[in-house]
Amino acid sequence: MAVTVAFINGKGGCGKTTSIFHVAGVLSNQKKRVLVLDLDKQLNTTETLLANSAIPKLTVFDVMRGADPNRATAKALFQTRGNANPKYYGVDCMVSDQILEDDAKVSKINGVEFGRVIKAFIATEGYDWLLVDMPPSSRILNDICFGNIVENLIAPFSSDMFSVRGYSNLMKTVERARQKNPKIKNLGMFLSRYMSNCSLDKFVREELMSEFKEAFIDIQIPLASDIRESVFMGRPISYYKGFLNKSRVAYENLVNEIERRAAK
Repeated sequence: MAVTVAFINGKGGCGKTTSIFHVAGVLSNQKKRVLVLDLDKQLNTTETLLANSAIPKLTVFDVMRGADPNRATAKALFQTRGNANPKYYGVDCMVSDQILEDDAKVSKINGVEFGRVIKAFIATEGYDWLLVDMPPSSRILNDICFGNIVENLIAPFSSDMFSVRGYSNLMKTVERARQKNPKIKNLGMFLSRYMSNCSLDKFVREELMSEFKEAFIDIQIPLASDIRESVFMGRPISYYKGFLNKSRVAYENLVNEIERRAAK
């Protein structure tokens, strides 16, 4: 059975898209088959994963309305490949659609049926992981996703007061999600874009460790140029840098912790 994880935060600029990109890359490098479902209308994850590739005409919204997600027919999926050797395989993206910002249209979606289609597709294609990019604020999509698709969620945070203050609102989303699906598990929060030589970042880390305890994943993703470079090159850090690279190690440690917590 596939491990299903939604990446969520109530604000932008917290490293959500970057995190999904590199987590997917680590899993792919471990020979896992990964499906990324982009539900964020901004299409950042779609465009990052499909760097230098044509974006399919059919989107996740078409699948929501009944299109067959079979890649040979609907072509709502596109196998991602880096634009330089070695190329990486095993990560597919079901692309987003700007129409997802239209609540009136999204509210007409049958979430139960959409969830059934996604789960059936995952089983048929043999995916090991499903990673979902959630929009910063969409109660309708949250209810669809948490009620019918995923069983785990995780929250990347940046070291600023607006990002940290948003955690309480995120917990409200979690509680509402559990009303739809009691199996929903909060894997926790982690700091992305972290500067170890910055006193503010150190202070925020200590405060989060003290306040949220087990909910805080004490693995920091550095604010490093190689992470930005690898995104620009369309290659996850695990395919861009060697085994001893600090950024790569950080993401590998994060994936190991996600897997451990999801298995509890």
